Amino acid sequence: VVEAEEIPAERPAQPSTEVKPAKAAQTLQEITNKAELDELLSNTDKPVVVKFFATWCPPCKALTPIYKASAGELSHKAYFAEIDIDQFAEKDHLDSLGVQSLPTIILFKDGKEAKRLNSLSGKALAKELDSL
Repeated sequence: VVEAEEIPAERPAQPSTEVKPAKAAQTLQEITNKAELDELLSNTDKPVVVKFFATWCPPCKALTPIYKASAGELSHKAYFAEIDIDQFAEKDHLDSLGVQSLPTIILFKDGKEAKRLNSLSGKALAKELDSL
């Protein structure tokens, strides 16, 4: 005779009280090819801020938390995107954009480059976006 195991009754799920941060994907778009970049730049009513970076680049790593925070805080003023140059499909397009050092941050307005930044702080970026 085989005895059946008693399966404990499941407890009703408790609603989570944990506050989850907004997903970065909502405010920061990863771009992997020219078509995605062109679509973002041509279908927007706000400026677009694009960070060009590489995962092996120490200054890029240092900039990442500042850029992500700015994307969250300033998403009402601009769209934010980032391009990992090692994952970008059309490397020659990076050359045509003049990306020669990392990190590079370019502000686009009406699909065209409006400003290039060498460094970044949330306040400075907000000021630059207000001037566009």
